[in-house]
Amino acid sequence: MKPITRTLCAALVCAGAAGVASGAQAAGTGFYVGGGLGVGFTGKTVTSSIGGTPVNTSIDDEDLTWKLFAGANLNEYIGFELHYADLGSHKTRGAPNSKVSIDSWGGSAILSMPLGNEFSVFAKGGIHRASVNLKAGGTERNTDWLGGLGGKYSLTDNVALRGEWTHYATKRVDVDDFSLSVVFGF
Repeated sequence: MKPITRTLCAALVCAGAAGVASGAQAAGTGFYVGGGLGVGFTGKTVTSSIGGTPVNTSIDDEDLTWKLFAGANLNEYIGFELHYADLGSHKTRGAPNSKVSIDSWGGSAILSMPLGNEFSVFAKGGIHRASVNLKAGGTERNTDWLGGLGGKYSLTDNVALRGEWTHYATKRVDVDDFSLSVVFGF
């Protein structure tokens, strides 16, 4: 799937979810779905072997990211969330014609602190299954940790905007994702 097609699919899913979002507040208790766009940054030097010769490869790049998520707030302080995130396709330096594309599936616990009626801050931590696809060949899959911080502003009882930073650790390369999402509560 081309990047623009994936982005349009994510936007359509979010728009469709708006039609079913009703009931509980986006910032309170109940279930929610959402999607967002962001920018993912990588920065790591990896030593690999080509023909038995050690080669240092720098993965230091940024790319567009997108994610879809669904979760449940047990109360205004504690929630749980599942996600899929496309963390971009990052160029490598030191190895010709190489790219690393990263996808993530995972779950997080979210601790929120309301700061008034419409705004809250949160921290999240969890695990994810990363798929790191190397253009030079091969795919590595591993389970690792993720963590992040963010804020959420409720626009209506059912719709909120969420800005966040999430760090996704993987065996090969880590990604710091800065994103803006729309959340629909129901």
